[in-house]
Amino acid sequence: MTRIHMVDEADATGELEKIYARQMRQSQRPQVSGILKALSARPDFLQQVITLSQSLHFKDGHLDRMTKELLSTWVSAVNECRY
Repeated sequence: MTRIHMVDEADATGELEKIYARQMRQSQRPQVSGILKALSARPDFLQQVITLSQSLHFKDGHLDRMTKELLSTWVSAVNECRY
């Protein structure tokens, strides 16, 4: 059970609903990831995190996206992160 109240997609309204819809469309997934839902109480901050993440994680730089995704997955597994 989480200690942070997270708003599910079906319960999202207003700006949060728009952010969720845009995120699901861009990620081509039927739901928003739990790590983003943890920020659902602050839609303004959630949008800033999404924007920063896209510019840091999903653009090629010294490492291509696939390598970044692999490293992120490995770190999450090592830390036993369920998100």
